[in-house]
Amino acid sequence: MTEEKTAGRTRSYRWVQDIPVIQRTEVLVVGGGSSGIAAAVASARNGAQTLLIDRYGFLGGTSTAGLVGPFMTSYSADGKTQVVRGIFQEMVERMVALGGAIDPGQVPAKSPYCAFIELGHAHVTPFHAEALKMAALDLIEEAGVELLLHTSFLDTIMEGEVITGVVVANKGGLGIIEAERFIDTSADADVAARAGVPYQKGRPQDGLMQPATLFFRIGNVDDAAVQAWVEEHERIHPGERLFHCLVQEAREKGEFPVPRQHIGIYRELQPGVWRVN
Repeated sequence: MTEEKTAGRTRSYRWVQDIPVIQRTEVLVVGGGSSGIAAAVASARNGAQTLLIDRYGFLGGTSTAGLVGPFMTSYSADGKTQVVRGIFQEMVERMVALGGAIDPGQVPAKSPYCAFIELGHAHVTPFHAEALKMAALDLIEEAGVELLLHTSFLDTIMEGEVITGVVVANKGGLGIIEAERFIDTSADADVAARAGVPYQKGRPQDGLMQPATLFFRIGNVDDAAVQAWVEEHERIHPGERLFHCLVQEAREKGEFPVPRQHIGIYRELQPGVWRVN
């Protein structure tokens, strides 16, 4: 390792290392979130030797690591026809069998499980993050997918404009995985960007992006009291976005300084537990 001198305060080092090829496969899927699970299962079921890598010690991506849920509607806009099925529905059925989800067909709009929202919230899928972890592992194992967890993607190995391998890091150090096909389900297009594929960040006019939100769970909630408040609120303020008045009151008191107009609360499967966005 040699230090590169720079004019400013920032210093950099040139680090040269031989990186071994640790694995070869036909299809490499980078990222074990919802799309990565589906891609890996579909690949393996079609007869391809498939390897799935993820930086966490479990699958599910933001749905498990970030508690993002419930799954938004898998039905048509009129709420009459389920249009997202396939591997997604297989996952739902496995979670239901574990007692860790409710089938979206059983969840109407304006229910506590969809934050009492009507527009676009008919037939959401409430689920428990731990049930999703277990169901995903079972699904990919049965499909014959090889799994490598605690493994982060770092860079691509290129021959011209073709990816031939990726550099990864895990407890074994740096390594290269070679494959015939690469599927980028990293959520941020990390593989594509590292390979030199043009991309756009943010909206065209000013580069702004949707701000991040924080999901967390709260317990010991009086479910009946929440339901009663919602019904009374709807009677007094019909059509107003739920909890808008609470947010406004908190902002006026200086207790809610962030520039957000609404919050969403979603009932969990366990009594007295709610997920807050």
